[in-house]
Amino acid sequence: MDLTKRARNHTILIFVLLLLLLIRFNGIIIFKNPIIQELLFILAYVCVIVAFVHSFSLTNLFAKILSSVIFGIITLVGFPFLFLSGADLAGTIARGGKDYSFECINEIKYNAQKIKVYRTNGGATTAFGIIVREEKEILPGLLYVHKLFDRYPMETVGMKIENDTTLLLMDTYNNNIVIQRTNLSN
Repeated sequence: MDLTKRARNHTILIFVLLLLLLIRFNGIIIFKNPIIQELLFILAYVCVIVAFVHSFSLTNLFAKILSSVIFGIITLVGFPFLFLSGADLAGTIARGGKDYSFECINEIKYNAQKIKVYRTNGGATTAFGIIVREEKEILPGLLYVHKLFDRYPMETVGMKIENDTTLLLMDTYNNNIVIQRTNLSN
């Protein structure tokens, strides 16, 4: 394999890796299915390992050292997360594709999108949290997501749309006191 082809392959691999990580961690575009979302992280990690191994085939000494150090550190730091992600994936598959640590507890349709309330559950040693997101399906199974509200600890929140443009979030444990007003996009 000649030098330009190896450099091009390495560049494409880095681009794919960054794209996968951007989709996974940025949370702007997500998959509806939690199994696919977990597989995306595992795929991104496999790309890191392939980039690490591929960095030894580079002919430029500076590029070889820099690439192997960067991808080597990412490989070592991310290795435990691969096992945790695999365990989470196995649990999600065993539960029929449902992720109970991020459970939708309320939903309002607003134009072409949905406003959903999710309760986060980290397990026995943590409290519940609340995340309110605006979700719009851009392709089947692929969502555009905009986070509107995030609070920890909190167990539930009430929602009401006022004047067709404002979302009211209310504390249901405290006489429905409005805790946040958010302008909605169309």
